[in-house]
Amino acid sequence: PYVSQGRARSILCLPLINHARIIGALYLENRLTSHVFATARIPVLKLFAAQAAIALENARLHADLLRENGQRKRAEQALRQSEQRFRDYA
Repeated sequence: PYVSQGRARSILCLPLINHARIIGALYLENRLTSHVFATARIPVLKLFAAQAAIALENARLHADLLRENGQRKRAEQALRQSEQRFRDYA
């Protein structure tokens, strides 16, 4: 619906690809000038899209690491409590 409203004079959309998977899209538009995304600029924009894909993947991996560390800490705490209960019982 947004694009079909016709407000953009120039649009460029490039996939964000990481390890042969599309993880998003780089969407650029210009409402003032048509044909602003010249063919000569495409390689630089593809490079930018590749860097953005890497940054997004790194952010996802960091979030996964934080989540897994939290799970590990909770498991270690539960183990310590279980060991303490065992020592108290024995």
